[in-house]
Amino acid sequence: MHKIEKLKYDLIAFVAPQGGGKDTQMEILKASLPCETTALISMSDVLRHYRSTDREFDEQTSLMMARGILIGDDIVVGRLMKYIQEECRGKTTILLNGFPRTIAQAFGLWAIKCHVLGPQARVAILKFELSKEDAYKRCLKR
Repeated sequence: MHKIEKLKYDLIAFVAPQGGGKDTQMEILKASLPCETTALISMSDVLRHYRSTDREFDEQTSLMMARGILIGDDIVVGRLMKYIQEECRGKTTILLNGFPRTIAQAFGLWAIKCHVLGPQARVAILKFELSKEDAYKRCLKR
C-alpha cells in the first residue's frame, strides 16, 4: 500500500450510523499514514478512558447512564478537547470516529479546531450514508 506523507487535513471526522463503515474506512486510511504522527480516536474510547482515570467523571457519567440519560454535549466536547490536548501531542493527523453527532458537538468541533489545533488547522467531516435496513443488517452481523 502506498504511504501518504501528509494529508491536506489535520483532523478528519468520520460520521455514520452504526454499521456505516466508520471503523473500516478509518483503518484503511490509517494504514496509509505514518503511524507515529497519526492518532485514531473513537469517542467511546475517550469516554471510557476518562471513566477509568477520573473518579468524579466516572461517578457523574455512571449516574447519567444508570438513569438512561445521554451524556451531555458539553461533557463530550470538553473530554474530547482534553483528550486531544493530553493524548495527541506530536500527532499531525487525527482521525475521529463518532463525533460530531449533534449540532452542539459540531460547534464543539469548531472550538477544538480554533483552540486546540489552531486556527490554521484544516478539518474535514466525512459522512457515510446508509439506509436503515442496511444498517440493521450490518449490526446483526456483529
